[in-house]
Amino acid sequence: MKHIVPLAIKFIGWSVVLLSIFAIFNAPPLLVLFMAAGTAVVSYLIGDLFILPRFGNLAAAIADVPLAFLLIWLTSYALIE
Repeated sequence: MKHIVPLAIKFIGWSVVLLSIFAIFNAPPLLVLFMAAGTAVVSYLIGDLFILPRFGNLAAAIADVPLAFLLIWLTSYALIE
């Protein structure tokens, strides 16, 4: 239960950002929500549960940027024409 709220907050944040960006390219909103869900789950697992406790807040924040870029790039390449 303790993971649901942070994961939901991450999903809502990524949804707002990705829907705003990909609306410019007329991407289907459902696919963008799938991208947001995937990005939220992977970044939560790697960034918040693995990197943050071991290396601290700064390392987790620095690792989130390339991780998010890579995830969004790969999923947009795979899902959106």
